[in-house]
Amino acid sequence: MSLIRDWRPSPNYNTSGGSKRLLVIHTTEGFTGNNGMYDLAAYFAGPVGASSDVGIDNFHPGRIVEMVAPQNNAWTQCNYNSHTAASVEQCAYASWSRSTWLNDKEQLLRNTAAWLAEESARFGIPLTELDSSASQGSGRGVTYHSRLGSSGCGHSDPGSGYPLDVVLDWARGGTAPPIPPEITVPPPIQETGLAMGVYAFGECTEAKPRWLATFGRGGPDRMTIFGDANEENPIVIKHAIHYGGRWAQMNTVTINSANPWTLMFSAADADGVSVILQQGKQAACCVYGPLSRRRYIRANFKKR
Repeated sequence: MSLIRDWRPSPNYNTSGGSKRLLVIHTTEGFTGNNGMYDLAAYFAGPVGASSDVGIDNFHPGRIVEMVAPQNNAWTQCNYNSHTAASVEQCAYASWSRSTWLNDKEQLLRNTAAWLAEESARFGIPLTELDSSASQGSGRGVTYHSRLGSSGCGHSDPGSGYPLDVVLDWARGGTAPPIPPEITVPPPIQETGLAMGVYAFGECTEAKPRWLATFGRGGPDRMTIFGDANEENPIVIKHAIHYGGRWAQMNTVTINSANPWTLMFSAADADGVSVILQQGKQAACCVYGPLSRRRYIRANFKKR
């Protein structure tokens, strides 16, 4: 599947040529929020004297931002800009461990793998990992920003925990599952005489099957849980309501195109809801409830 590239141009580049022998991997050391790559693009659109060819975050499956056209040189690795065919800024930190990358940032890594595959085909650069000597010499392949040394700005990204072996395997067509489609959250249903509000939203996947949302005490007295499912992606979820430290009203339900949501009723002291994906690849979860007792409540939500 080809990546979708959102064009967000940066004025920070030059048009001089060069050997175009490297694909360089970076981390941003910031911009890790759910709008990360777009915030990064907005930063590089300013007079900052820096840029990168593309930006990738962990929240947009199959989609990246492109900031410098392929024929131009981005400003991101000092004296090696003219040697670089393309560079990627991953919205991430070089301090992350290998387990953090693989367990929590898989979507970012999969987009990076797809980007490497496309740039390898575009420039004829092999999907081969280069060490510091080959990177600073005449090698052709994939390297880290850190392996370009002081002439490459002297940075340490993407860090010793970066799982390039896995990313390159995916880029070469490894057998790991493909990037899932981007999840969308459906609009709220309307119940007669009740104004509906969004209390929380989140996502369950095979890798992270549990989602927990907590509210202030006195949350919605009825909660409609939507699941993003269709005939190709039926899902089975178990959900429960939380009351001050205990779970109740636990139910299992199949979400599909014919049954896209499930309705729960709660008491006045409800302060959370839990959803566990039992079958299926992924589910978008969105809790809607009537605002009859109090106005819109923004929930805290996290994955476990």
